[in-house]
Amino acid sequence: MSALLTLAHLFNPEIKKYGEDEFKKNIIFISNFSDTQIQASIKSMIPIRISLRSETIESTTFSASCTCSVFTKGQLCKHVWGTILATEKKHPDFLDSKTNIEMLVKSTSPAESKQKIKQTEYKKTQYEKQKQWAKDNKAKKEKDLNAASREKYSDDIEAALAFFAVNGFDVDEDTDEEFLNKAKKSLSRIFHPDKGGSHEESIALNQNFEILIDFIRRS
Repeated sequence: MSALLTLAHLFNPEIKKYGEDEFKKNIIFISNFSDTQIQASIKSMIPIRISLRSETIESTTFSASCTCSVFTKGQLCKHVWGTILATEKKHPDFLDSKTNIEMLVKSTSPAESKQKIKQTEYKKTQYEKQKQWAKDNKAKKEKDLNAASREKYSDDIEAALAFFAVNGFDVDEDTDEEFLNKAKKSLSRIFHPDKGGSHEESIALNQNFEILIDFIRRS
């Protein structure tokens, strides 16, 4: 069994297919090579660098490294497989007797770890700030809406609404004429001079009723 077929079993089938696609596109460039080392790069928005290294020509294992995110997460990537295919085509001696790959994943330094923690905390803080801003903005809009709703009533309408509310009948723009007529009829029994009320109270009831009946009809 050739080295290429042996190494192929180390790769996820999907990853291997993607690597073959990159190899066929001729976007893998071997920049440095020898019997024990292959260095390659791939042109992309973020340049990818791949390295294959063997201790000796006779070694059955070689190390691989790649700067892509898949490799740094601990998985052999399409770039490494594509580079192996390019190596097989241009520098096949490197792969003689090779049966295993050792992944060289760059370890995160304490400084980098600290920086990542800071970035995570910053993102979390920004997210909480955005949530709070959205909450405050919603509350402000509701407050402004309520204020606008109140401001649309003139002073005489506000006074008439208060008159009926104080006397047990909450009236607004959604109230129908039937409800207002019943409210007036009920209050008339209380405010009529013959029922213990006064002439002034009856006049106030009629005035406020007329204001609100006109308000309801216009709403």
